[in-house]
Amino acid sequence: MRDRIELVDEKNPKISMRQQCKLLGVARSTVTYKPVEEDPEDTRIKRLLDEIYMIDPCLGSRRLVTVLARDYVLRTELVGGDISELRSEDFHDISPLI
Repeated sequence: MRDRIELVDEKNPKISMRQQCKLLGVARSTVTYKPVEEDPEDTRIKRLLDEIYMIDPCLGSRRLVTVLARDYVLRTELVGGDISELRSEDFHDISPLI
């Protein structure tokens, strides 16, 4: 797959990128995709969740968020308590209460 993506020449004047992608069986979005850097705050929250989970792996997603909010002073506004919805906008001033 990677080989086919590299074959697409965006600047080719004879054949459009759309046609090249169609011939190679590659989606144009795959060719033009630019990865976005992960927010450092999200990385920090994931690390904290991982630490809490390693201490007590029986905790579910809702309890993990509760422990995170209790021990690291943060405010969450999650719909249904789904961990996959965690974003940096959901948390304010994360700092341990030690």
